[in-house]
Amino acid sequence: MLLGEAPGALDAMLDGTGPVPLPPAAVPVGDPTAMLARRPDIRAAEQHLHAANAGIGVAEAARMPKVSLAGVVGLGSA
Repeated sequence: MLLGEAPGALDAMLDGTGPVPLPPAAVPVGDPTAMLARRPDIRAAEQHLHAANAGIGVAEAARMPKVSLAGVVGLGSA
């Protein structure tokens, strides 16, 4: 059923009496860049790279001096 054939259609091939199907001569993958972008391991590695790059930015910002302003504004009368 998973091959799109009726049950029992491949029995002759499994017995050795029928012809063995050959793989296709060429498998079109399209653009190699697009093929790499579709791979889940490449996507995960890219996400890890973005996270590591963000961590570098946070560490670099922590090295810089911090400036904070505080104040009180009020209005009073006697």
